[in-house]
Amino acid sequence: ASLLVQVHTLKASLPPAPTPMPRFWQSFLMAGKATQIVVPSPLYFYWPSHHLCLRDFKVSEFDKWGTSPFIKDTAEKWGPPELSQPYVGAAEMTAGISILQYLEKAGQQVRLVESRRFPAVLFGAQNTVFLGMPRNARYLDEILAKTNFYLSVDPDVVRSRNPRPGEPEEYREVTYSSDRRMTPAIIILLPARPEHTRTLLLLGKYITATTSMLVSAEGIKSLDAVWTKAGSPDAWEMVIEAEVYGDTILKSVALSCRPIPATFWK
Repeated sequence: ASLLVQVHTLKASLPPAPTPMPRFWQSFLMAGKATQIVVPSPLYFYWPSHHLCLRDFKVSEFDKWGTSPFIKDTAEKWGPPELSQPYVGAAEMTAGISILQYLEKAGQQVRLVESRRFPAVLFGAQNTVFLGMPRNARYLDEILAKTNFYLSVDPDVVRSRNPRPGEPEEYREVTYSSDRRMTPAIIILLPARPEHTRTLLLLGKYITATTSMLVSAEGIKSLDAVWTKAGSPDAWEMVIEAEVYGDTILKSVALSCRPIPATFWK
């Protein structure tokens, strides 16, 4: 009886067994590969002689600054702007750190890097998570041109290139007040690359909407339900919707999932 009590006491003192990772993360994390989280640097147009930086959310590539009426007018007065990416946004860094901490807790090897310090030659060398829309990353432009869902901003709208019968052509941002809204976003899990790595794209104005879904039990449950309904394809793209209050994500839900063929990289 004494031995049984001692065994019971020893078992009770052991740390709890680690919770198995959700199948989403098991699907993304290729064995033996580290994970890199790429955080975007905001794109600014800079006139150093006037100490002025401008940002236009509709312009995602520096060489297209002429498409912004205000920047174009400013350039006519002061000359062409220079590229400036002096920092990483607080929301983007918060989102990146939340995924980093989640994966490190699960024993994964993870690194956080700024998009302007992520050379294209490393694309595909490890499992990679892209947050938002890393500016001047032309290798992402080619990827996003092949997906069904795509994002435009101001207002935020996710559109479908080929909507199915009964499926919406677009998912629009809905504003309830100055600090509360429903906003769409996109999660894209691409097929395994020839290097045996995977790429995950999290796209949206409120990037914490996607990351909060992927690191919370409720968010993963919603994602898994829509993924299962779509037939659990190995690679897919998904529209989600988040309720945002100020900078706080109240909830995120998955709406629609499309499979991505294994031939995507060919």
